[in-house]
Amino acid sequence: MPTEPIWGLVTRTIGAAFDVQIGARTLTCNTTGNLRKGAGRISSPVVVGDQVLVEGLPDGTGLIRAVAPRRTEFRRVRPRKPPQVLAANIDQALVAVAAAEPAPSFALVDRFLLAVRAAGLPARLVATKTDLLVPTLREQFSIYERAGFPVLFTSTVTGEGLDAVRAVVKDQVSLITGTSGVGKSSLLNALEPGLGLRVGQVSEATGKGKHTTCDFRLIPLADDGWVADTPGMRDLYVWDVPRELVYLGFPEIEPYLDRCRFANCRHTGEPGCAIARAAAERAIHPWRRASCLDLSRAAPPSAVGRRRSAIGG
Repeated sequence: MPTEPIWGLVTRTIGAAFDVQIGARTLTCNTTGNLRKGAGRISSPVVVGDQVLVEGLPDGTGLIRAVAPRRTEFRRVRPRKPPQVLAANIDQALVAVAAAEPAPSFALVDRFLLAVRAAGLPARLVATKTDLLVPTLREQFSIYERAGFPVLFTSTVTGEGLDAVRAVVKDQVSLITGTSGVGKSSLLNALEPGLGLRVGQVSEATGKGKHTTCDFRLIPLADDGWVADTPGMRDLYVWDVPRELVYLGFPEIEPYLDRCRFANCRHTGEPGCAIARAAAERAIHPWRRASCLDLSRAAPPSAVGRRRSAIGG
């Protein structure tokens, strides 16, 4: 006979199935057809971090009957595919970027930071493989610190920064995200000895990382807290972020949005542009300004009223 439904935490997705932690035990569960239909175009009705109502079945598995409302969700948009929610009910996000192997793409870092901030999450950068870090790159990372994004410098070879990361994730539900090959799995193995996540290599042909995390999981930490480990991505699209919200990924630009001479300033060189003046005075780094304008041109206009002057609108 089925058991009385009880609430649990989704800790892993495996294809169309889910591991749900209920107290000290874990059930492998499927979803009801009605729940899948109700998801509409979203790729899955259930993701790691969800609180779900589970009915236990006689064969030892479970059936997810309902999903509790989410506090937050982190998603990505993919070409010609439904939006994909990667994790729910997250407290903060750590965007991992390698100092080398593969070489960092700061344009892609800006996309990740925008996606995180648009999801309503505080963001930190975690610079991995800092035993390979050159001084010029350390200066580039400092630009993000001045913009308001804390940077943690880490190395699983030397042990640099690992205690600082442990302190940040303690008692939190944290998402670690970034492109393939930046060392997320190595970092988690170092933070949680015995975890044994598979570690991949960077392709010599492309210089890009290879996927090693194939499923989505919520990893419990010995010092309390959880880390959501998501598969690495080779690109990230932010097409669902409205143009006037692009500034969320650029907190150093936001204070200047209402200071331009003209209310409809596009911030691309118009007279009296406060953002251009701030970039000239190095209050905003020129390539951060250029990155913001690039993302604004790719972003859709909003169907609702503007909260602030649009960047490049």
